[in-house]
Amino acid sequence: NDLARSLGLPRGDAVHAADIVADNVTRAIDLGRIGERWFATVLSSGFDSLVTERAKRLRWPRGPLRYNAAMILQLASLRKLPYVIELDDAELRLDATLVAVGNGRSYGGGMVVCPAALVDDGLLDVTVIRGVSRTRLLGLSPTLYRGTHIDRPEVDTYTSTQVTLRCDGIVAYADGERVAELPVTARCVPRALRVFVNQDSVARG
Repeated sequence: NDLARSLGLPRGDAVHAADIVADNVTRAIDLGRIGERWFATVLSSGFDSLVTERAKRLRWPRGPLRYNAAMILQLASLRKLPYVIELDDAELRLDATLVAVGNGRSYGGGMVVCPAALVDDGLLDVTVIRGVSRTRLLGLSPTLYRGTHIDRPEVDTYTSTQVTLRCDGIVAYADGERVAELPVTARCVPRALRVFVNQDSVARG
């Protein structure tokens, strides 16, 4: 759904989607690659991946409430995470709450964590939410759906063709799937995938 959103494709409308296939208008987009794993939207690590890991360990409650319960539990044990982030032209050492690497703009069903990301620019966008308090993190949450969090002083953004993330005890997820424990290296592979698109759409992000 997040990739479809980035490409301006219909979600939940099978007839419209079939019309787009029939029109046979295609576009080449970039993909991210971690070893042999590919991703189209966002590689996430830090608070959000810790929540997902905790949710998988919970036996109760079931369904979506399990994730909510895991988030509350993880907030209670919130701590700064010592990251090393290697970009094309810099190495950053900082305390972070969350680090996301985006080929696309959004993840998690519409959280616009990398609002400036374009799927065809040959670059990965990196969003770093530095170590913040529980109150500050909760205050940031609504802005993630609007993409306005990047205007906050505790948020930094970068672009790079390749990104290496290092942080002990943290797992990376990409396109919502568990990838591996850090360190991981993601690189942008330009024009790696051709997709059907709406010929009337001008969406590039």
